[in-house]
Amino acid sequence: MSNLENEETIKKWANTYQLHQEHNTWWKEDALVVAGDSNLKRGVISAFHDPPYCGHPRIGNTVTLLKQNYWWPNLKKDVEEYVKGCAVCQANKINTHHQKPHLYPITTDPEVQPFEVITMDFITKLPLSQGYDSILTITDHDCTKAALFIPCNKTITSEGVAKLYLQHVYPHYGIPKHMITDRGAQSQEQCGRKRGQQFKQWTTTFKIYKRPATRHKTASNTCNASWRKGARQSLRLTPKEPLSG
Repeated sequence: MSNLENEETIKKWANTYQLHQEHNTWWKEDALVVAGDSNLKRGVISAFHDPPYCGHPRIGNTVTLLKQNYWWPNLKKDVEEYVKGCAVCQANKINTHHQKPHLYPITTDPEVQPFEVITMDFITKLPLSQGYDSILTITDHDCTKAALFIPCNKTITSEGVAKLYLQHVYPHYGIPKHMITDRGAQSQEQCGRKRGQQFKQWTTTFKIYKRPATRHKTASNTCNASWRKGARQSLRLTPKEPLSG
């Protein structure tokens, strides 16, 4: 792909933006310089935002994906305008400005190691996929804010959660010191005597201090809630059947 048809325009940018020419094509580091009209730029943006496998990412993620391959001045502004005007995104936009009670976030420990303080929650009521209808989310609350998404079923027991943790998290990060749980049936002892005993036995055996989130869990557990919102939106915009190449 060559951009020499717009070479005069690109030359005006060259010194300001440290552009270089290689093999009859202009580049900014490893990104191809785009110097066409608005329709060309919108076409490039759409290729990184609209396909079903992209899940209509937000502005920041779309910019990150696009800049790996293409560049032009005001790229971020153009992406922002495109995403804000995307009908699919607006139709599926999650309202984050509804009325909320006062928030009391859980504080973090600056000395903690990855996945020493975790939050656990479930994304449920999903279409059945490969035998699973839910996702267990395990988030590193204090250190990296990273999240793990593990397929499971809504009927999973506390013992099942423990097995998934030992399989997917323990080999890399060990046993957590603190666990922040939601008030869902899978994690609270009032969900049933047998399941509650399983969960209590697990946390007691491994000496894990359990801290339940407050009633308004999006206040005390904002990191995990943010991951779940993003995952739900991407799943909603992703085809339920695998795409054929």
